[in-house]
Amino acid sequence: MAKSENKLGVANTQFARTAMRQYGKATNELFMQFIARAYQEIPKAKLAIFSKVKYISTPTLNEFRDAWRAEYLGGFAVHSKAFEGLKGNFPISFFIWDTASSSFICDVTALSLDRSGNQIGEKTYLNYDGRKLLTDWVVRPPSNKQTSIPLKGAIIPATSTADLRGTRWSDDAIAWLNCAGNDFQNALAKTF
Repeated sequence: MAKSENKLGVANTQFARTAMRQYGKATNELFMQFIARAYQEIPKAKLAIFSKVKYISTPTLNEFRDAWRAEYLGGFAVHSKAFEGLKGNFPISFFIWDTASSSFICDVTALSLDRSGNQIGEKTYLNYDGRKLLTDWVVRPPSNKQTSIPLKGAIIPATSTADLRGTRWSDDAIAWLNCAGNDFQNALAKTF
């Protein structure tokens, strides 16, 4: 099997540069450029999308959700492992939207399917706009010069040296929660 690589600049399109000013960081994603272009050029379309669900809940895409209005009509989600060649544990959704509506994107509930297409339950994907996020809970006090042992999973010493955080302590601290982001795409969770 051929090795694939990300291509630099692929999202730097004429449409992204000229027609997506109000969409914020969504310009970095080709599928979001497609959604925005369809919304602008066919404003009363029904749009069916196979994609990650980050356009619903990712905090950096709130400008996209402010600009793109649609009513959720239905859909399903399946684990990324149902698709060959994808890394990580995250949902892939097939959602249908009515762009004739001027509804803000809210929480979305969809059927959860296994690899064979059997329904295994329902999953709600939350829109966190205006809600306090995990990374907002605690403000870490400034680090001091005292070295500390960074932990993996809060239990064992970290073995990785790449992107290692928490090597310095803070005055009067007894513990620290290091949350690098608000999504669990690369977490070791078994569910989505």
